[in-house]
Amino acid sequence: MNDVIALPEFQLIVNMAALVINVVAAVSSGDVPLNVVQLLWVNLIMDTLGALTLATDHLMDQSNVGRRLLLMIWKCIKVQVSNMVLYATFNL
Repeated sequence: MNDVIALPEFQLIVNMAALVINVVAAVSSGDVPLNVVQLLWVNLIMDTLGALTLATDHLMDQSNVGRRLLLMIWKCIKVQVSNMVLYATFNL
């Protein structure tokens, strides 16, 4: 239950860090390290992980269901990360 409370704080910290990095880089060098689409990806990933955490919190108490669900979630995350890497590699 404590994880559910800490999750929005963590999402806020990640989003604020991305914003501060962009602002500082834009002011100091005139170029931004993360464009708008990349910032939206960061936000989407954080929101997706938060939703998965909240949706599966009660299922993790059941050992067999929780283990299978966790493996399925990690497979989905691996697929999404590989798709994002391929997209970023070929659309530069």
